[in-house]
Amino acid sequence: MNGKNTMLATAFALAFIPGIAMAAPARLVLVIGGEAYDGPPKFVVTFDGKPVGEGVVGKAIDTGTDQRFADAADKSQYVESFSFDIPEADFRPTGEIRISLTNEAYGGDGSNRDRNLFVSSVTLNGVEIKAANLATVTKAGLEPNQMVGDYLAINDNTTQAVSLAPEGGWPEAAADESAPSARPGRQARRTGHPGCRDARRARGAGSSGQARCASRAQGGRSQACPAA
Repeated sequence: MNGKNTMLATAFALAFIPGIAMAAPARLVLVIGGEAYDGPPKFVVTFDGKPVGEGVVGKAIDTGTDQRFADAADKSQYVESFSFDIPEADFRPTGEIRISLTNEAYGGDGSNRDRNLFVSSVTLNGVEIKAANLATVTKAGLEPNQMVGDYLAINDNTTQAVSLAPEGGWPEAAADESAPSARPGRQARRTGHPGCRDARRARGAGSSGQARCASRAQGGRSQACPAA
């Protein structure tokens, strides 16, 4: 058996040993608002120098037909939450998180039309860093933060919002204990929909007629539960 097959076999075996928790990816959550002009703002995020993902702030305020983000009394309606998984192999307790705008646009001098990002917070494995504690970095180096209320503005493609690791480092992800396990020699049973389980219990208790699961209704009619 070659090395790759050995690793696959080991992972498969561990997944079916009771009490063994598989490693979980780190969970990164970004809360970002935006200004739209001829389309919403887009961004990419990296961790420890490696790409993690990208996003589009579809709820961004339209500066062509509405007002600016800074002038909005309720900014929360133009803000979204984005979640990303960081593989265990790429996770580092000291890793930096960097957010970049990728599609800068501006209507020109005297125009209110602009496309920008506004970062509210960065959370990694439950540890939240607010915008005021982020840093602004350009090709020239560290720059003063441009805050719009509680949000850090990213106004062009050369600017990044950067979160350094907190003191003591980012925490490890909790072990994934959600994967099903089975005793050796036994196959794990699929329990199905809770409503179907109740219906099966009713059949086992001697209820007359065909048990049905109303919560699995299709077209307004209940659907018969499959046999156990």
